[in-house]
Amino acid sequence: MVDRRLSSRLTFLRKFVMPAAWLTGAVYGIVDLARDRDPMALLVSGMLIVGFLFFRQFWFRLRTISASQDGLLVEAKGGQTLVPYSSIADVRQHDWLGLTEVVLKEPSSLGRVILYVPFVYKFLPYTGEHPANAFLREKAGLAHVAA
Repeated sequence: MVDRRLSSRLTFLRKFVMPAAWLTGAVYGIVDLARDRDPMALLVSGMLIVGFLFFRQFWFRLRTISASQDGLLVEAKGGQTLVPYSSIADVRQHDWLGLTEVVLKEPSSLGRVILYVPFVYKFLPYTGEHPANAFLREKAGLAHVAA
């Protein structure tokens, strides 16, 4: 079986470009407002902290994954890690963020949860179960979620 890419090619933009642009804009706003001694600088500083924590929790943890015959190939720290399908405990789709969590039965070098952005497959992607998630559920022997 040839490796089948499950994650979006836009993962790089979500993981690096968008947070860098947002955080740079927030820092610029803080510096600009602080220079004028505007009290709004405190609000923007709070937004910077909340934004950084959000990116740290979700976007910075994104992985690029592919499916092979033996399991998931997860790119992490310059290499690939094979996660057998039998070690997948659950596949959770988060429509509001466009992310999917692959929960492992046991903690691994990747942690217990692998986050990824599924490939784009239709114009309104957040309606029903994503085909990549259905594929993972099938390979892991999990029950399908009703749409």
